[in-house]
Parts: sequence; C-alpha cells; structure tokens
Amino acid sequence: MARIGGGQLAGYVLEEIVAWMLLSSGYKLLTRAADDPDELVAGPNGLRVRGRGAEHQADVLGELIYVPPFSLPLRMFVEAKCHKSGAIGLAEVRNAHGVIHDVNQNWASKPHHGLPQQRYHYLYSMFSTSGFTHDAQEYAQAHQIVLVDLSTPSFKDLSMAIRDFARQLADAWVGDEFPTGWVRNELRRLLGTDLQATGGPANGALAGEILGGIVDDFAAFIVDDWKARMLLGFPAAPLILPMLVTDMAATLDALAQRPLMRVRLRHVGETETAGSWLIESSEHRVQLHFSLPDRIERWIANDPEKYRARRATFKQLLSDITIVHAAGQDVQVYRLVYDAADWRRG
Repeated sequence: MARIGGGQLAGYVLEEIVAWMLLSSGYKLLTRAADDPDELVAGPNGLRVRGRGAEHQADVLGELIYVPPFSLPLRMFVEAKCHKSGAIGLAEVRNAHGVIHDVNQNWASKPHHGLPQQRYHYLYSMFSTSGFTHDAQEYAQAHQIVLVDLSTPSFKDLSMAIRDFARQLADAWVGDEFPTGWVRNELRRLLGTDLQATGGPANGALAGEILGGIVDDFAAFIVDDWKARMLLGFPAAPLILPMLVTDMAATLDALAQRPLMRVRLRHVGETETAGSWLIESSEHRVQLHFSLPDRIERWIANDPEKYRARRATFKQLLSDITIVHAAGQDVQVYRLVYDAADWRRG
C-alpha cells in the first residue's frame, strides 16, 4: 500500500475500537474462515461472508454468544467511517442494505440434503464520527440498518484522539508503503480482540521501532480510559446508545443487585462532556449519560411549544433499554426501565 491518508487510517483504527466494543457487549468475533467454513471465506483483503449472489467483505463480524428466544443466531457486520467532515450519505447505507439482503438469502443457493441447515440472521451497523445525512437516516430506519453517530458531544474526545493518532502515525512513518497491517495487528494484540492477522509488512521490525510507542500509548488510552467509562445500551428503537458512566465498578455492582432497574430519564441539554440525556436510578447510585444524533435533538427542541410533548414521545422509545455486559465468557443482561408515572417530573 502506498502513502495512506489520515482519514482512511483513522477509519481502520475506529474499526478496531468498535470490534473491542463488541467483545464487552456479548459478541464473539469471527476472524477466520475456519470459524464457519460454510458461511465464511478467506479473501485477499480479509474475511468474507458468502451471500446468495456474491461474497462480501467483513472488516468486523461479531456473533452474539447466546441465541435470543424464538430467533436465529445473530451476526453483526460492523463498518466504521472516520471522516473529518461530511456526513455519511445514502449511497453507503444503501450498500449496507444490499449486503445484508444478499447474505440473509445465502441458504437459498445451497444444495439441500435433508438435514436442517444452520442459518443465521445478519444485521448491519455503521459507526460514523461525522454523522449521517437525513436521507441516510431515513433509509436506514426503513431497512433496519443501525447507525451509530459518534459526532455527538459524548464522543468528541474519542474522535479527536483517533484522528490525532492517525496523524501521528502518518507523520512518523518515513517509508513509501505504510504498514497498515502491522498497526492493526498491534492494536488487536493490545486490545485483546484476537482478530486474525492481516499480514504484516516485510518491514515490520522497522514499523515497531518507529511506531511502537505511538501505538502503545493510544491502546493504553483506549483500555484505561474508555473501558472504564462506556456501556452500550439497546433500546426498543433503531438506535444503539453509547453511554458514559462516572464509576464503572459501582454501576456494574448496582446493576448486578438489580438486573431490572427502574430509572429516571431526563433531557438535560447540551454540555461539554456529558451529552444531553441522563439516566439515573431512584437511589442515584447509577448515572449514565448519552447524546442523540443532531437530527433527533433538533426535532425535539426546534419548536418550544411542542418541546415537552416531543420529549415525552421520544422518552417512550427509550423506556426500556437493555445492557449486555461481558467479561470473558461471563455475560450479564440488565434492563433499565423508565415509566413516566413513577416520576413527578421528567
């Protein structure tokens, strides 16, 4: 690979971080064709998934380690975009829908021999540090593509750290061919994602000498800072909520004692670090902060006369949030339930 742009490299880095997020949310990472020879193929640029009409690149592919009742096993394609500017548009989301439609029909092209076929239900999530256009969001909602907007205030420092890291790497490298494979492998080793090696460059020793310290420092920032701050929430809505906590150990301890926790949900407005929504338990032992995409926030706030009604409407979509937390093979499921009748204000 020739000289690499900072945006492209930042996208690769974000993919590694999202893979790490999946591990703590109850997913195992599928990394090799040997993990499922019937469905997966080793391609020239990494893992591919067989579809009915084509094979599709899977930069990050996770499988939920338990099967939801009355459902097929769930697998998740993850795509990460780290553009400095310019929201992700309709074309990228339309491509995601085409991929999912094809892989979910791959069983139709297989010969049948009387035995039940193992099938999976594939989903697609797209993470973006520059948000998504209105058309992209509308299309994604219609076709059940999950968009995760990392342009919100809660993730400002993470997005900046990724871009700074990519720029440091690009500036430090002196050769013509940037060692992308080496960087990704090192991040996987340090983050513990154990993804398949992408094929290190012949000058891997030089890469370690020049870039090793930069990669070590960034991985330490991710593990030490973000692992202690973030949980993913899954509401009954086409959203994933990356939620920040102030004390992870106390939060997990409280959730373990009350796996179904009744909470208060408040729209607290824009802040520099906390985002615009707050979830807290009645005893105030748990506090989680999250932000919503600008499009939703604008809809809620742009008409003062309808603000309270719109806020109440959206709270209903967030009234039952599932948190799946995994530490190795120990997977726990918690629910945060909000009922307006339980609160005088909110």
